[in-house]
Amino acid sequence: MQEAILNYAVKAKNNPNYLSLTDFESMHPYIKRQCENGEYFTRRNTLTDFKIFENMFGYKLPKDIGDLINLFWHPYIYGFYKVNECIILFSCHKHKTENDDDIMKQKDGIIDLAVNWREVYDGDIIHYLPIGWKGYSGSYILYELSTGRIFEEDFDNDGKPAEEPFANSLKELIQGLSFEPTG
Repeated sequence: MQEAILNYAVKAKNNPNYLSLTDFESMHPYIKRQCENGEYFTRRNTLTDFKIFENMFGYKLPKDIGDLINLFWHPYIYGFYKVNECIILFSCHKHKTENDDDIMKQKDGIIDLAVNWREVYDGDIIHYLPIGWKGYSGSYILYELSTGRIFEEDFDNDGKPAEEPFANSLKELIQGLSFEPTG
């Protein structure tokens, strides 16, 4: 996972439109300073405790999602992959007043996505975990817990995954993201 994120970080750094810092005024000063210097992915030297997730949902956060949270602080990961709609994965940065564990409870974070998907669409969080959304339609990007494959939410059947995955892993998705439409 680390290699995939580092490769994406290089693409982000070379993309002049990657980040608008006005969206992150409340970002922790250290992380914001790194972003202002074009270092959007800052290696973490502390870890987030995932117990809150496990207590809420009854299972451990998959390792690759945990790595996405604990390897680097980052504003978000986004891009196009096999679809003409931008995919946005949850962010992993803390705000000025937050500690490392608070990021689990952020708006549009991993817990918020799971709770919303379950409550609004009766999403099956025992088999799938939302890890992001598509930028225009808002359809969820779903991580299949048993295999790690990535699905988009079925456009015609909210709360259900499409029949076929569009990536075999989170790592494959991150490595394949492009800032230009690919579909």
